[in-house]
Amino acid sequence: MGADQMEGDATQLFHHASAQAARRRENRHRLAVGVWFTTIVIITWKDAPKHLIELEEKWFEASPAFLDDGFEYVPEREDGTPRTKYVGEPTKDIDHNWEQLHWGRFFLLTEDEAKKAWGPGYEKYWAPREGGYIAALEVMHTVHCLDHIRRAFYPDIYPNKNPIHGTKHRDHCIEHLRQIILCNSDLTPIPSIFYIGVEDNYINSDRPHTCRNFQKIREFVSDRFNGSSRVAPRPGTVWSDEWINTDRPHT
Repeated sequence: MGADQMEGDATQLFHHASAQAARRRENRHRLAVGVWFTTIVIITWKDAPKHLIELEEKWFEASPAFLDDGFEYVPEREDGTPRTKYVGEPTKDIDHNWEQLHWGRFFLLTEDEAKKAWGPGYEKYWAPREGGYIAALEVMHTVHCLDHIRRAFYPDIYPNKNPIHGTKHRDHCIEHLRQIILCNSDLTPIPSIFYIGVEDNYINSDRPHTCRNFQKIREFVSDRFNGSSRVAPRPGTVWSDEWINTDRPHT
């Protein structure tokens, strides 16, 4: 191989390497801009309801215990009131308690809010029937999913009348809850207690946790749904009742 050819190959290799480096720099730049833009979008939207983020300590409740004969029960509070009002054989009260958590979970965003929340391409989230951009806070969607799974245990009481709320919807809720749980990854150490009745330790999850004040979030959603901060649908459209809660067999 001649010196001229070797020099030409070296020059070609140098230009190839330089081009690759330039492409890597461009990709890093694009990534940085994308991350920056996404961060700005998220922060901008979250800045709007940031007053909702109020932390409080909450003791979780309702861990089962066992008598010496193996009988399993959930201890009542010292004042004699039950530790949970969301589980058990379905009743009007239990249904009402769940509805109080996630009723009216969908509300409309202004176009500016939608643009800030979802960025480029936000237009695809337009709901022509309702005449606006429908949104729900993730916590409301998650609570709805948990309630949907609860109802699935009692198909005779909660018959499925909605074709889009069948098995696929149930599986979506289970998978979504899995992702939410892993995303949050609560690291609170949970102890266990030895019970003679079962001759083994059993988990006791009644521990303190640092939580967001859900009541403030609930009040915000209520106000966005039908309060002073409600965004009205465009004229000529109808806000469907299906966005509230419609499956109420006990009410």
